[in-house]
Amino acid sequence: MARRRAAARRSCARLHRHRRRQDDLALVHRERAAGKSLCRRGGRVRPRPQISHRNRRNRFRHGRRLGARQRRRLYRLHQPGCPSARRSADQSRDRPRQRRTGARRADQVFPHPAEGARSGRRERAGDTDAQGQAQPDVRTLQGAGRRHVRRQRRAADRGKHRSGAGRLTRHHNNETGRDNMLKRTLLGAVAAGAVALPAMAQDAYVIGLTGALTGPPSSTYAPAVDALRIYIDGVNARGGVNGKKIQLLLEDDGAQPSKAAANAKKLLTQDKAVLLLNASLSSTYAPTIAESKNAGVPILFASSVCPQSVYPPADPLQFCTTGFAANYDSQASLDFIKATAKGPIKIGFSAMAIPLSRGEIDHAEELSKKMGMTPVDKEVIPPPTADYTPFATKLKDSGPNWVYSWAPWVTQVRTFEALRKLGWQDDYVAWGHLEAESELARLKDGKFYTVNSNALFQEGLPIQKEIEDAAKKAGSKYPAATMAEGWIAGMTIEAALKGAGWPADPAKIRSAMENLKVDTKGLRGGPIEWTKDNHFRTKLYYRVYKWDGSKIARVQDWKSYDVK
Repeated sequence: MARRRAAARRSCARLHRHRRRQDDLALVHRERAAGKSLCRRGGRVRPRPQISHRNRRNRFRHGRRLGARQRRRLYRLHQPGCPSARRSADQSRDRPRQRRTGARRADQVFPHPAEGARSGRRERAGDTDAQGQAQPDVRTLQGAGRRHVRRQRRAADRGKHRSGAGRLTRHHNNETGRDNMLKRTLLGAVAAGAVALPAMAQDAYVIGLTGALTGPPSSTYAPAVDALRIYIDGVNARGGVNGKKIQLLLEDDGAQPSKAAANAKKLLTQDKAVLLLNASLSSTYAPTIAESKNAGVPILFASSVCPQSVYPPADPLQFCTTGFAANYDSQASLDFIKATAKGPIKIGFSAMAIPLSRGEIDHAEELSKKMGMTPVDKEVIPPPTADYTPFATKLKDSGPNWVYSWAPWVTQVRTFEALRKLGWQDDYVAWGHLEAESELARLKDGKFYTVNSNALFQEGLPIQKEIEDAAKKAGSKYPAATMAEGWIAGMTIEAALKGAGWPADPAKIRSAMENLKVDTKGLRGGPIEWTKDNHFRTKLYYRVYKWDGSKIARVQDWKSYDVK
């Protein structure tokens, strides 16, 4: 009896297993026709569960996808993969937006198809297979944590895929070799060009300039730099100096010391300039002077205020052509105020918060006391100020009958305009920068004076007509009346290079500049004359202008001061 029951159970089991097998095959055929992915969980075949998408290790090799798309395997049931290799949503997965597995090399690891499924004994289905049922090209190390660890291919695996992935790998290596060869060729060309640049520069006098070509102070400096460029172009058009052209390199520092330092270093170390020019605020002086000393190259201040280091006894490497100068400008301005005033002088001062402007106003304040004037207020205004009313209010409330300003033009004129808006109607003296002529005509204020070291273009001198014609021919966007400083700097550079001869180096140029005299042809009250100990001028000349009803008029003609 017991034997009969056991045989019956075995027969039922066989029939049950047979039926399960038939059910499995039917499900496989139905789901395959529907394009769905299947897996075996325990002893049954079910639709494939969702497997979270995560980056596969070694998915890409050298930035390229190599190898054919792997075919999915369900133990002994096989489904061909989708022929498309695009990384798009897979319609055969359970969830939307699940991405297809990217193409891999044959020796790269990818997840086992049954990963994530559970067996009837609550074990990972992949663990029950344990490499035995998987094909060689899909074997994975199923270690702790089920990480996809790349394995070394055996000789059989390598031979099997040599015709596919091997070809792609060799093709990629060939392309990499060609890319490396191209890179080496380009680097060689760049190096050859770098060697050729100094050779080209040897055929010209290389001069480098860093200046405030943009930003608020640029109205004082950019026109002078453009005038210098036009002058140098004219010299080159006439055959250059000593038969060689002048190569003028311009760098914009925006009146920022860090940019000025970088520009100076580039011009001196990379471009090998034999002369460095500064056309910016005094805050850029320290870094550019430091670079000049490191390179042993003379520095010329052109259109930027002359530092005291160019006065006797002068620094060997520093020179200046600019018309305005510390100490002397305040002396001339206060002399004019004292000669013009008709009573006690209560004077206010305005400066920009930069070293030379602040220092000069401090000097003017002390000098005014010695001259019998009464200083009532001093305003030092930051460069980026948008509203000058608070500073003007303090000046007005202190009760001055004269205000003197020695600063970049933007600070001078905006302080004056703010005072006028507040109702202050007394006399204002400003230093005559490049903008002075056009601004006098714009303001039309009879109590606004400018102290100038350059003749205004209303004088109608032949040299001024020459500048106007050259600016018009060059298509400059700046008025010719703002170009005197740049033109004088150009005449001085031409004379210095002519004296240095060819070939020129910094030492020869410095020697030529130490013994130089340039006729300014009426643009200044006298010549520019340098000696070994004086790199500024031997004499200074000043004129004073104001608006006189319908035109700009001279209030005081050239007055000279000895430079000691």
